[in-house]
Amino acid sequence: MEPFRSLNRILEVGECAVADPQQPEGSRTLSAAAALIAHASANFSELQSYLDRLCYDLGLAYRLAPIEKGPFIEGRQASILVGETPVGDIGEIHPETLVAWGVRTPAVAFEM
Repeated sequence: MEPFRSLNRILEVGECAVADPQQPEGSRTLSAAAALIAHASANFSELQSYLDRLCYDLGLAYRLAPIEKGPFIEGRQASILVGETPVGDIGEIHPETLVAWGVRTPAVAFEM
């Protein structure tokens, strides 16, 4: 598997704030990982290979379950589950979304 080293592949790991009205500040901090691949033949299978490696390195057994939401193409998206707990989403970004963002290259992404 080729490492994330070219400009068409991005991997980010770090903390992010999530709205949580139960917290005094109205949010809580989570650790997250996200990846995006963008090139003319970017596809779900290519990105899933990186998800496989990340989960292997973290010692996480995961599975994918079909979903219909977000900026992804229908039938080319899934929820990432660890056990029965959804921990993220993966998919091919819909061309209409790419156009709205001013992106001209096919792209796939996951966040967990």
